[in-house]
Amino acid sequence: MNSKFLDDVTHVKSSSKTLPERVADQIRQLIIDRHMENGDQLPNEFELAQQLNVSRGSVREAVKLLVARNVLELRRGKGTFIADNTGVVDDPFGFAYLEDEPRLANELMDIRRQLEPWIAAKAAEQANDQDIAELRVLQYKVEELIQSGQDHLAADQQLHIRIADCTDNRVLRELVPVITYSVHLFGNLTQRRLRQETIDTHAAVVDAIAAHDPEAAREAMQEHLKHNRLSLTGASE
Repeated sequence: MNSKFLDDVTHVKSSSKTLPERVADQIRQLIIDRHMENGDQLPNEFELAQQLNVSRGSVREAVKLLVARNVLELRRGKGTFIADNTGVVDDPFGFAYLEDEPRLANELMDIRRQLEPWIAAKAAEQANDQDIAELRVLQYKVEELIQSGQDHLAADQQLHIRIADCTDNRVLRELVPVITYSVHLFGNLTQRRLRQETIDTHAAVVDAIAAHDPEAAREAMQEHLKHNRLSLTGASE
């Protein structure tokens, strides 16, 4: 992973966050500032506490949050490392154990079509300059991977996670796996056929969020999901 594409870096109003959440944000910023990669080791708890000017207990709680979000991983006897597939939590709802993948993909899409246009609209209302800059980085990363013929699904998931993060909605953070698992399953079932459509509709969504235009963001996300649903239908036929 190129650290400049790390998605799980959030700059939100500090008053809305607990101390461990704010320290978690500082750790994520440190990862970006130092251009750290997947598998790189973080400084130990004592060093982080000194560098961030917080207590070791706050660092410990922040690390727990980042481990739960798959940003960091603990390796027994070795230390704390940047996780692979950063920020994507694997299937907490057990979707992989449901039979009939095409049906599951359509059911997940039904939920996404209700949820994600609202997320995009809310992101357009809430996003600050740093949020928008990070969305651009992820948008371009997906485009770069598609155009070079590489697998873009992980970066695609990260973009959708980052859009959701812009809402600063704590409940929504628990529902994000519905989106990320759907992106993964959709890509596999359709064999990643939606390439130019993905580039164009992602750009439209991010443009609308950057313009702080909730209705345009809602419509752009609806268009993105419309293309996904049509491709999914074609794949099942």
